[in-house]
Amino acid sequence: MQQSIFSTLLGSRIKVLEEAVNADPEFVAAAKGVATHFAYKTPGNDETLHAKITKGILELSICPSSPDAVFTLSARSDDWQKFFAAIPVPPYQSYWGILRKLGDIPGNQILGDVLGFGRCARLWRIILDHARDVANEVQKSTVDEAFEDEEDDVIVGRYVWLETEGWGRSKVFWETSGTGSQNVLFLHTAGADSRQYHSLMNNKALREKLTMYAFDLPGHGRSLSGHKQHPHGHHTNEDRYVGVIAQVIKKLKLTKVIVCGASMAGHVCLAVAMRSAELEVIGVIPCEASDHLPFHQPNYELAGYLNEATINPERVCGMIAPTSPAKYRRQIWWTYSSQGIQMFSGDLEFYFRGWDGRGRIESIDTNACAVFMLTGEYDYSCTPADSAVTAAKIPGAVFTPMKGLGHFPATENPAQFLPYFVNGIDYIQSKHGMILNLGSLDSDASGVLYGTNIFPAHLPPQKHERRSLAMFAALIHYPGVGLILFDTGSCEDAISNWDKVMVECMPRIWQKEIHGLPEAIKATGAGSIKDVKKVILSHLHFDHAGGLEHFLDRKDIEIWVHEAEFKNAFWTSATGMEPTLYSQQYLTVSRLNWHTFSESHFEILPGITLHRCPGHTEGSIVMELQMQKSGTSIITSDLFHVKENYEDGRPAGRLMRDYNEWFRSRLFVKNLVEKRGARVLLGHESSYAKAFKSNLGYLE
Repeated sequence: MQQSIFSTLLGSRIKVLEEAVNADPEFVAAAKGVATHFAYKTPGNDETLHAKITKGILELSICPSSPDAVFTLSARSDDWQKFFAAIPVPPYQSYWGILRKLGDIPGNQILGDVLGFGRCARLWRIILDHARDVANEVQKSTVDEAFEDEEDDVIVGRYVWLETEGWGRSKVFWETSGTGSQNVLFLHTAGADSRQYHSLMNNKALREKLTMYAFDLPGHGRSLSGHKQHPHGHHTNEDRYVGVIAQVIKKLKLTKVIVCGASMAGHVCLAVAMRSAELEVIGVIPCEASDHLPFHQPNYELAGYLNEATINPERVCGMIAPTSPAKYRRQIWWTYSSQGIQMFSGDLEFYFRGWDGRGRIESIDTNACAVFMLTGEYDYSCTPADSAVTAAKIPGAVFTPMKGLGHFPATENPAQFLPYFVNGIDYIQSKHGMILNLGSLDSDASGVLYGTNIFPAHLPPQKHERRSLAMFAALIHYPGVGLILFDTGSCEDAISNWDKVMVECMPRIWQKEIHGLPEAIKATGAGSIKDVKKVILSHLHFDHAGGLEHFLDRKDIEIWVHEAEFKNAFWTSATGMEPTLYSQQYLTVSRLNWHTFSESHFEILPGITLHRCPGHTEGSIVMELQMQKSGTSIITSDLFHVKENYEDGRPAGRLMRDYNEWFRSRLFVKNLVEKRGARVLLGHESSYAKAFKSNLGYLE
């Protein structure tokens, strides 16, 4: 008789394997009162590994096939060889993976009683886990590993009533943690609940960076079933799922949300991205997601009347990476074991047969809703290749395969998943550099447009034209640096700090709750004013640099301005030459961390170039943002106050300091815009801000 792979790898250590299994508390619990006989083999070889369980005790032997075996796990010799590797490659981490991906190959199949195979899934799986360790001479402790000792859990949960489509009125459980300015909403996988995210939601660094939310779908986990839901009758679809998400976002009053989910929830993240405007979602992190997954697994779908509390967790745990810690594997197992009847199968119906984003995901606007896809290398249900193909269909989407992770990345190995997740958050925030609305100035038009409000003497008195000048700042999230602020707007107390003539002639239209610099930054969801790492100033006039009051004595924050502007502003302020345009309130050397540059063109960071463009002031700068996917954006500040300056070449009036320099600077910027094909934001022109959709794009 030809020697089998089992004799080669286990023959001399068969008793070691037997003892290890019988000493495993998990096996002891699963085998209590069980009497059965099953086997493992390769096609074309009669030598078989037999497992007999009598009164809960396992006896192993390698001998010819026997009709006494109720069922047999069969796989080709090469497939068993890969399965027994110390760290197997996907999908060989589990026999479920062999069935799922290679089950249509002759020899890879369940022989005998398929339902018996399902009923004993926990037993044959435990034996195979130990067999891999014995084959590689690895000794693993059978002592249950506890979670780390921590302080009291910080997650707080509550209930909310929702009226859901199809499921009816349901009392839905939601939970939250963290105090960060960015809202994140987690979605759980099919047939599970949001306990999957507890490790992330308890992470101290994430709690400081984010405010995290999660909820259980109706009838899942801790949520009550809807009044239209019935046992054995659960079904879901895209509209129902997205509808619940919309209600949760509305009930919890969440804004500028990032949505993250895996598996079924990963699919739904793509549906959310297609409807991001109505949901106020700025980005999604779909994990283990695709636009469609065909259903083909002849031996994998077992009858629904098996014990769902065992068969469901056994199947899904096969998709976990073999290197994921055992304590998290148990957590996933228990979560799937504790769900309502046929909730999982109802969700799977949607996962495989209901969800279809083909021909639709191409419409996702990633400038409005960033898409950062992640898939673990050990996921054989939705493979990295499946997700990569999907990401390629979405203009501007990003996909990253995850090493050492499977189908449940956030749960099975939180530490391994964390850097991938944080990269996704940072990427989405970097896509949403914001134009900040810091109020407006009601100005006589003669200041910003030459020749305005000059009337011939023979005419009767004319009405002076006035302009509403929007005040802007730009907030950019730069990977590896953090938040960068371009201009700061005016100070908060304009009455006390502005020149009295300026207060009367150019009154500010401003509401602190909306237009205050700290409030405007917080409203973006990208962070708080404390998170700003660099400030770049176009020039030092009061309506662009007055907000420096928020950074006084913050020596950790770099304040960047052109050297010529720095010298001129301090001299002008000190001598009183232009008291209406500068203020000593923020022109202080000792209380700010000033940085200057003297070059005409200065790349402060890769992708951010500052161009000196004098005219309005001696050291005015224009910022050029070069972005690989969304192109170039140019922020001109007061080189062009209003559109007539830029479009028609009409210079400013009394706010101009050097006309010759201004015309040269205008020609440079016009040529730069044409060369780059760039978007433009002018200093005070609200119509140009609208073209940005409050989104400066992103750097990558």
